[in-house]
This record gives sequence, structure tokens and C-alpha cells, in this order.
Amino acid sequence: MTLFANQDFSELTRLGVKLKNYKSSKWFYKKVSRGLDAGSLKEPVVYVYRGFDKRYIYYDKSVIHRMCEDIMKYMEIPGNMAILTTKQLIQPPFNHVFITRENLTDIISLSTKSKENAFLFPLLISASEPNIKREFINSIKEEYQIKASNLSIAKVIFNYIYAILHSKTYRERYAKGLGKDFPLIPFPSNIERLRSISNLGENLISVHLLDSDQIDIRRYEINEGSDIVKSIQYKNEENRIYINDFQYFGNITLEMWDFKIGTIQQIQDWLKRRQGRRLSTKDFDYFLKMLDSIRISIEEIKKIDEEYHQEFLNA
Repeated sequence: MTLFANQDFSELTRLGVKLKNYKSSKWFYKKVSRGLDAGSLKEPVVYVYRGFDKRYIYYDKSVIHRMCEDIMKYMEIPGNMAILTTKQLIQPPFNHVFITRENLTDIISLSTKSKENAFLFPLLISASEPNIKREFINSIKEEYQIKASNLSIAKVIFNYIYAILHSKTYRERYAKGLGKDFPLIPFPSNIERLRSISNLGENLISVHLLDSDQIDIRRYEINEGSDIVKSIQYKNEENRIYINDFQYFGNITLEMWDFKIGTIQQIQDWLKRRQGRRLSTKDFDYFLKMLDSIRISIEEIKKIDEEYHQEFLNA
């Protein structure tokens, strides 16, 4: 950011920072410089860059165009979560679902393809008010004979939706509709199934937020080396990901390697965006948690799909 403040754009270019040639670029750089010189910038915050890949951003009018404050403000509510999904696809399959908590989100966090922008659906719009219409919550109360607070029911619905959106059968069954508009969610015939699928959704959210006690980074073999990401290669016969000629992560299945959120192959993309860098201890710890989150996700999604089959296909 100091380079921006000093308007040292040639050095930024040398470091690989892409500077888009907007007509307003001179105004923009002057604005950035003023904001930094005055020390008025807010502290950087975490934002969802590409699925599991998180970065830091100066979420400040001095440096950001189109901040989308009307929706992002809800992510300032302590503990608030939001489901990310898309309205349309350039081409199937629909894998465009993820979760965030208290984090801002990049519009192309699910896909870099044109029109496959990420939309954010928060759980809360205030500390005590859910982002679900009271009329719908009341209809759920009546349909399933539930006696609970609106907030408690909203959380059950939120978790349930997250689970259903990860069902492979649901995605295949409604592939055409999912490519043209926001997802439509079927609800089960009884409260037991609603709670069962909602619990699976809650567990999957915990796994994706890397909070789950199920995550165990000791499962993966790592050999010593330079820790520098150079050539990235997955060797199926060895169940290993090589980050250079000698160093690897072991016990990685092909299904884990292929795992996508949206159009983004998570493991490969995370490593590719760190090519040429030496991974820190913090990087290793995060990456290992991400690996095991993906492993658990694959198993949890199978459980969700089984529940979906039993409720909507075997009835």
C-alpha cells in the first residue's frame, strides 16, 4: 500500500500487481494517496477470495469502487453467516455454493466466468432479526408444529437450505433450473426429516468454516523440503500432491484433488495462487485444515444425498 501512496506504479508492475487503465485512474490513485497519507484507512479485514482461499482487503471508500455496503454491512453483525450462491450458469454443473461468517466476499468467489457472480444471503439482518420473512417462519411453525423462537427456526431453515444445495441428486434433478435462476428449495414431509437434514447442514457449515472437531491434520504425510511452491502435480498412483520436484502432501485422494466450489478446483487453485512463494507455518496449517475439510465434505455430502433420496425419491 505504501507503493500506492507514493504512486510508484512501475514498482507495482514489477511486483506483478495489475493496474487497470481506467479513465478515472489518475483520480483514483490521487484518492488512494490522500487516504493513505492522512492515515484514514480502516484496518484490513478478511474476505472470501476464491472459496476456501481467503485474503485481506482494505474495505475503505478511499481504495474500493462499488463497496456494496447495502448488503456487506450485515456481515459486520457478530457471528453472522451467509450462504453464497449464483443466479445463473454459463454451463453446468451447479457447484456454486459456499458459506462465509463475518467476512466480506468477492463477487467472483465462486467462479471467474462471466455472469456466474456470487450472491450473498445472510442469516441475520440485525443481531436478533433473521433474514427470513415472518410469514414464512410462521408457516413453518404451523406446518411442522414447532414451538420455538423465530431466530431458532431461521437457523434450522438456513442449515437445511445449505444441506439441500449440496445434494448431488438435487443438483442433477434441477440442473436446468439452477442454470437460469436462484435455487428453489423443496421442504420435507415431516419435522424429523427437516431436523435430520438441517443437522447435516449445520455440520457441513462447521466443516467449511474449519471449525469442526472432525478435522484432523495429522492424516496427511508431509516430507521436508524448501516449502516453495513451484511445479504443482497430483500423482494419483501415489495419492500425493507435489508442490515442487521433491516436496509433497500425501494421503490425498483423486476425489479430494478434483473437489470444486463453483468452477474453482480448490486445492489446485489455492496452490497455483501461491506459486513462487515459500509456504509459512501458518500456510501449512491452513492448507492441511482445508484438505481435511474437503475430505469430510465429500463424506457429509453423501449423507445429505442419502437423506434427500429417502425423502424426495423413495416416498
